[in-house]
Amino acid sequence: MNINTKASVVSIKQDIATIINAVQSYVIINKDINKIQDAVTLNTSVWNVSEKEVKYEDCISITINKHSLNLLINAPVSKICTQLSNAGIINQVYNLN
Repeated sequence: MNINTKASVVSIKQDIATIINAVQSYVIINKDINKIQDAVTLNTSVWNVSEKEVKYEDCISITINKHSLNLLINAPVSKICTQLSNAGIINQVYNLN
């Protein structure tokens, strides 16, 4: 793995942790969340951001619904996605109640 891929993996992995923690904290304080952007500001040159979902390429998707935050990874899409999977990023559902 080259240095650029390694740096991207570390950065995206940290962004994922930040998104999860920010959304969970926001819901604890406010009891509800309507838009991911209410909880966290993301670099739109890296992340595709909509109200209920953020995406990294076709690899990572993080969505919110009424009671959960859903993290999905499609590892075979690219080298970075495969490395994210190897680094422990897995499909996971986080309860927001």
